Amino acid sequence: MKIKAHCPFLGHTGYNAHARGFFTALSELVDLRVDNYTCCDDTHNYLTDHQKRIISEVTLRGFKRPRRRGTVPSRLERRN
Repeated sequence: MKIKAHCPFLGHTGYNAHARGFFTALSELVDLRVDNYTCCDDTHNYLTDHQKRIISEVTLRGFKRPRRRGTVPSRLERRN
């Protein structure tokens, strides 16, 4: 089974932590990728290597701007 989650994976709120914990645990059971829609500059402080690997896309939307879809920022790139 393959799952792609669209959630606020990055950040420090309770909802971010819940989404991160839930989808990290689920990724141990199924092929899962995350399309994150939040931004956080200190990801190196709290993301594990496994969590960095499951982020496949980052979708951001600025004030009065259309939604931008993109690849994972270089600081989150998967390292093999």
